[in-house]
Amino acid sequence: MSLFPSAYKEDDPFNVWMKRAAPIAVLVLLPLVILLQQLTSSFHSQTTNAPMAEVVRSEDVPDPGVADLTVTSKMLVKQVFHVLHRNDPSGKSSRQPWGDIEHPDRWDGIAVPREVAREAITDIDRLAVSRTDRFRAAIVAGELLGPAETAQRLQKLSEEASPGGDLARDIGWLKPWYENAAKGRLEPLPAEVQESLRSRHEWFADLALSHQQPAGEPLRWATMTGAGKLSTLRTLINLWEWVGLFLGVVLAVILLLKMRGHSHGIPVTTVPRHVYAEAFALFLLGFVTMDCVGLLLLGETAAWAFVVHELMLWTAVLAVFCPLLRGVTAEELRVDIGLTAGEDGIGREISAGLVGYFAGVALLFGYYLLLGMFTGDAGEDPATDTRFPMFEQPLSNSWIPVIFGAISACIWAPVFEEIFFRGCLHRAFPTKLPLVARVLSSAVIFGIVHPYGTQGIIQVALGGLVYGYLREWRGSIIGPMLAHALHNGTITAVQIGVLVAIK
Repeated sequence: MSLFPSAYKEDDPFNVWMKRAAPIAVLVLLPLVILLQQLTSSFHSQTTNAPMAEVVRSEDVPDPGVADLTVTSKMLVKQVFHVLHRNDPSGKSSRQPWGDIEHPDRWDGIAVPREVAREAITDIDRLAVSRTDRFRAAIVAGELLGPAETAQRLQKLSEEASPGGDLARDIGWLKPWYENAAKGRLEPLPAEVQESLRSRHEWFADLALSHQQPAGEPLRWATMTGAGKLSTLRTLINLWEWVGLFLGVVLAVILLLKMRGHSHGIPVTTVPRHVYAEAFALFLLGFVTMDCVGLLLLGETAAWAFVVHELMLWTAVLAVFCPLLRGVTAEELRVDIGLTAGEDGIGREISAGLVGYFAGVALLFGYYLLLGMFTGDAGEDPATDTRFPMFEQPLSNSWIPVIFGAISACIWAPVFEEIFFRGCLHRAFPTKLPLVARVLSSAVIFGIVHPYGTQGIIQVALGGLVYGYLREWRGSIIGPMLAHALHNGTITAVQIGVLVAIK
């Protein structure tokens, strides 16, 4: 006996009401989700022309982790080291990228032009807002502009730092050390000082402690290398893009030929369609709740705020079991949402997923090509003046959001977005709705519920077109799930690959 009236009892007053109420609920909740998603995204990206005073005065010592300052600093320093060490095997240039400031005519090696170095450090300085960040940026500046630059910056920072505080102590250790380094006297700091600096500043401390050391010195090598891996990663990405484009064009043609004259690949069942509209509406309601809670927690940086968001994200998917409460059997639910191996077996569904993935690559390439032809760019955001975030994200410098983001992108989204958009939503559409209308409608809805800008929504919707056609072609969502997972996985692999390469 089901908790709610069986969906098969057409004359039951509850079912009569739900046949009308469920589609209306979807139409009401959908724009609400879109509004809240965009509003939340807007607040998270809210910036100010100047950093907040309390942030500027902060001497907290966050884990450098994968903060923007850390990643940008590593990429800059490691790329300079890689180029100079490659062009000057003697290692002199990589030890002193700034050359001989007082006697540039005597420098016969390779150095970074000072105007280029100044511009690069300016980009670093834009990210260094707090006193702790400016301390770390000063160390980076010393790598490109010389130890005297770091000493000057630390002197200025010492006038702001709280007397007797940890930051003042760090400055007291490094300022005279860099002053001596500028005079050619590089003496190692006491072991306990080195350990204290490392415990607070990690890579930045290693960068300071290995300053002007030979390239082959273990600490220097471990701190400065990584750009070579980054270069290899870029090469692999470029190769994959061209291979993906070629395969994508071929397989996109095959997919279109397969779909020609195709009317309906989704098996017809006796389960009333409004049941799946109910499930989709509950899924949307879960997102409305999550976004409302997110707005209430805006600016909360504690780890528990991150945990709350993740719990609510995964709880929203429980809506898929709604049909079971309406008398639908587990087998009927599985078949209706497309969790089947299809008529030709799981192998064919996997092959279909690969076809869809590469076809999506070609479709996106075509979009970028048209965008470039009509707008003169490839979709990059134009450069803007430096602005500062108003709200910090929970665990913003940590690898934890990166890892959970990868799980969400590669598991949650491919599995549950396909279950609800290509499963429940497609099943809820009237059978008399033409194939093109079904696919296009679900793709548009799929795109606009994502909290992106116009171009991002279009890109997601294009992926939705591919996944929708796969669903209609095969009758299963295994192929769309795989294509979706490969698409998200490629993007995630590149992002994590960059972070690992420069670690």
